[in-house]
Amino acid sequence: MPIEYIREKSDGSFEGGPFADGSTYLNFGKESPLWEEVEAWIAAGNTLEAYVEVPPPPPPITRRQLRLTLVRNGISLSTVEAAIEGMPEGLEKAEAQIEWADASTFERSHPTLLLIASALGLTEAQIDAMWLEAASA
Repeated sequence: MPIEYIREKSDGSFEGGPFADGSTYLNFGKESPLWEEVEAWIAAGNTLEAYVEVPPPPPPITRRQLRLTLVRNGISLSTVEAAIEGMPEGLEKAEAQIEWADASTFERSHPTLLLIASALGLTEAQIDAMWLEAASA
């Protein structure tokens, strides 16, 4: 199985894989027995990728935080309800109604939340900004 990628991390360690044993390793150094495979991989014309830290997902927010932030940003609760009612009949609309009415917490990347946000015409940047605001409400 050929190595697909190797990235050098900011602390000087590496992650990559899969290696000959089929595993992907997240933290190894040049002193590792894996390094011989890395050198052969580089010698074959491959290059190390830069490691990009992925930020953690935003924290969930409560129903109260979400609703306060919406109204503070000029989006009334009745506007949200109208946007949900305006969705085509089907599973997505039913799920949106249930989430809006019954969820006690909301995840930033939840598909139903994104569907409702889209129905409200919100951009990703607007959602992000309001999420940060809500997290401190």
